[in-house]
Amino acid sequence: MKNRKINTHKEETAIDDIAPLRHVKFAEPLEDVEKLFSQSRRAFMLGAGCGKYAGLPLMDELTKNVLSSLPSGDKAHAVLEGIKEYFKGDHDCTIEDIMS
Repeated sequence: MKNRKINTHKEETAIDDIAPLRHVKFAEPLEDVEKLFSQSRRAFMLGAGCGKYAGLPLMDELTKNVLSSLPSGDKAHAVLEGIKEYFKGDHDCTIEDIMS
């Protein structure tokens, strides 16, 4: 596993990319996932909203979060609002539409 260095105020520390998953609260769920993936003749279908259960925003929520985080006078905010206006009536424009 490739290590990366993180600069802190006082020192530099090397961590691996999955260090947060090594926390005790993830041990049992990760073990269950490993058992499921090691079984043969199984298929897993994950949809676009699978991260919602983990607390990640859906596209429309992410779009609102991005727009609300930008100051209203900011050029980026104006551009994003313009793109949203362009899609108005067709469908709810999300950050996915804006970035593609």
